[in-house]
Amino acid sequence: MSKARLIITAVVLEGRSQRSVARDYGVSEGWVSKLIARYRTDGGAAFEPRSRRPHTTPSTTPARTVALILELYNHHRPHRSLPHRATPAAIYNTRPKAGPDNHHPDAQFRVRHDRVNNGKVTLRINGELHHIGLGRPLDGTPIVALVHDLDIRIIHATTGEIIRTLTINPNHRYHGTGRPPGGPKGPRKSKHPGP
Repeated sequence: MSKARLIITAVVLEGRSQRSVARDYGVSEGWVSKLIARYRTDGGAAFEPRSRRPHTTPSTTPARTVALILELYNHHRPHRSLPHRATPAAIYNTRPKAGPDNHHPDAQFRVRHDRVNNGKVTLRINGELHHIGLGRPLDGTPIVALVHDLDIRIIHATTGEIIRTLTINPNHRYHGTGRPPGGPKGPRKSKHPGP
């Protein structure tokens, strides 16, 4: 039985004074008189506890203002703590998302955050290191590598651009860029012009 029910019963049914009931139950006389007044207007609903939450909160920020702040913060304002001063929405959109589970049960999925070093990224697959060539112009570029067994997808961490997609050959340790070695082919320019 709730304390409110006991107090209302003591005052209304037993005919005791509000002061003696307040003293016996260790509550204020004001609360006892509020309970009795609520019982007389609401009946049995007075026995149930009421929420203390205010009906209105005039100091709250309007929903339209909150939406505008979130839009500016997430989509327009660059953040110094994020790579290349990107916005939170841009970083969120570059991250891989969970999808329906229609994959092989033994398949391994990994997400690796790294930087290109000397034009390549190194991954450990089945206990062996594999070097994936991306090209020296990408040195220091932050990347996200999505690994699904032997299928690799390398994505630029800031822009979300797919840099390279490949399937690892377990018999090779180095997986080149696929471009021929060396620079562009063509006639060499001489430092000294001829006669």
